[in-house]
Amino acid sequence: MIMAAFYPGAGTDLAPPISFPEIKTWWYMDCQPRSEFGYRTGCYRTRFLDELNQTMTQCGFNLQTVEGDLRTYYSPSTEQTIYYETNTVFPDGWDPVRHKGNTLVLCGYDINGMDDNGQISIPPDFFSSYSHIITDDLTCQSGWEKYPHRKSTICYNKEWSYWLIEETTAANFRRFTTVQS
Repeated sequence: MIMAAFYPGAGTDLAPPISFPEIKTWWYMDCQPRSEFGYRTGCYRTRFLDELNQTMTQCGFNLQTVEGDLRTYYSPSTEQTIYYETNTVFPDGWDPVRHKGNTLVLCGYDINGMDDNGQISIPPDFFSSYSHIITDDLTCQSGWEKYPHRKSTICYNKEWSYWLIEETTAANFRRFTTVQS
């Protein structure tokens, strides 16, 4: 079994790799910092890369390489690698070979989102190519339920200010989240 995960629209969320240390390879994808809304311009996030690096460091992931829009982070304590494709729009950037794995992460991403023409543009074999879905208790589940998946839900303690950059540490993820399978 390939222990790899694909996470479109990942932002700076490290709850999945902290909660699933047995998954050693993670493919993150986000259209940030160029835009927060796919191909729409005018929403450049000037602090995104600094916040991403800070969150990765606070969670034990060290920046290894930067090659264009591909950033590679590694955690020596968990032996996990995160390949982060920035400025990359899903689903256009999805590659069924490169992003092959058993796990799909759908946390906070509107997987049923429309493209600029009002069409849902998810490739037909996308959902069925993953056997495990990781989501969270803050995300609406839709679009993938008709496919057989093992599902894990990351549950957030409602008292935790997880959106504050200084709060996104590995210790806080372990303290303030649980996983329901």
